[in-house]
Amino acid sequence: MKRTGLFVVYLVIFLDMLGFGVLIPVIRDLTQYLVKQSGLTWPSPEIYMGILMAVYSGSQMISSPLLGRFSDVFGRKKVFLFSAIGNLASYVVWIFSGSYWPFLAGRILSGITGGNIAIAQSILADNTTPEQRPRAMGLLGASIGMGFVFGPFLGVLMIKIGPLFGGLIESNPYWMIGLPPLFFAGVAVALISISHFAKSPAAEQGERAFAFSAVAASFKSNGGRPVYKTQLLSQIAFVSFEVLFAWILQHQYNFDLKDTYYFFGFQGVLLAVVQGGIYRRVEKRKPPEYWVRMGLLLSFVTLAALPWVGYLPAATIAGVSVKLIVLWLMLAVLTVALGFGTPSLNAYASIHAPRNEQGQTMGNMQGLAAFARFSAPLLATSLYAVWLPLPFAVAGLSCLLAWWLFSKD
Repeated sequence: MKRTGLFVVYLVIFLDMLGFGVLIPVIRDLTQYLVKQSGLTWPSPEIYMGILMAVYSGSQMISSPLLGRFSDVFGRKKVFLFSAIGNLASYVVWIFSGSYWPFLAGRILSGITGGNIAIAQSILADNTTPEQRPRAMGLLGASIGMGFVFGPFLGVLMIKIGPLFGGLIESNPYWMIGLPPLFFAGVAVALISISHFAKSPAAEQGERAFAFSAVAASFKSNGGRPVYKTQLLSQIAFVSFEVLFAWILQHQYNFDLKDTYYFFGFQGVLLAVVQGGIYRRVEKRKPPEYWVRMGLLLSFVTLAALPWVGYLPAATIAGVSVKLIVLWLMLAVLTVALGFGTPSLNAYASIHAPRNEQGQTMGNMQGLAAFARFSAPLLATSLYAVWLPLPFAVAGLSCLLAWWLFSKD
């Protein structure tokens, strides 16, 4: 596969994450409007927003392993294109949704067809050697990170210029926010349509039979493999951090929304720099499993210690709060741990997977990540309500347990 083909894969994923990120700044106000338009007075709008987020991850949790298996059997391009078209259709539904229920259906559709990261990882696995794979996964991670950084910024920009569009679609005053994701999804469909991707090994061998039992068997036979357990435990830890970090910034540091965005933006840019620059220059010095173990240990230490930084004395150095300096350093270490650990774990899973099951393996990995996004917020917020440091302690211990399980392999 030519380098331009790999670039298309990175670009499609970046555009998809960019479109996804546009929704983040407006999801609260959009949900409140759609709930009101639908005449839903109970429960509160926050519950309906949680449902929107849960059904997206829940749909992706179910569909990712299936799409991964489909890509093994029927070819990467067909499934990659199907996923992109599904995203395109979901944004059309978004723009024309005048009530809550159509928008909910659109989010379910987007979740079902949102297994493109697993397909992209499978394409990279098909076209790279085991030595090249960590670097390829790192660049893919950088594409995801930059999409998450610039997506919310673009969403805020569209909110500001939205009044210029006027009320062209009166049933949904937020329709213009969906224009950039719709455009990006259209570009992704066009890029995939004109690109050539090598057939998966299974498709080359003429496999055409698909059975749901094969998907279930992949978890049953490989479910005891430490790589799957490591993925689940580490993703639960990181999702818990993402859910609660804004809360501790508010409660322990009195940050407003703008300051919070700066911190998340810093993390996203640093993650892209680590995965797209630093990681690919040093990862060859050690095998992927080394970086996985290092990332998990660093994550254990930083996650367990993070909430305690907020209890440091109110001392300053050169007019800057000591605990704020320590917080920046802790966030940098955690981001480096994530930037090294995540692509290395994906590369490790791909390298040790059978050649004709790359899509299935990557789909399983993304399905487990979606399960973490589905379940971890409820667990983390419940623990947070009991005692502020508790969910971070649990997240840290999850990383430590993942390190122990992975090291046994």
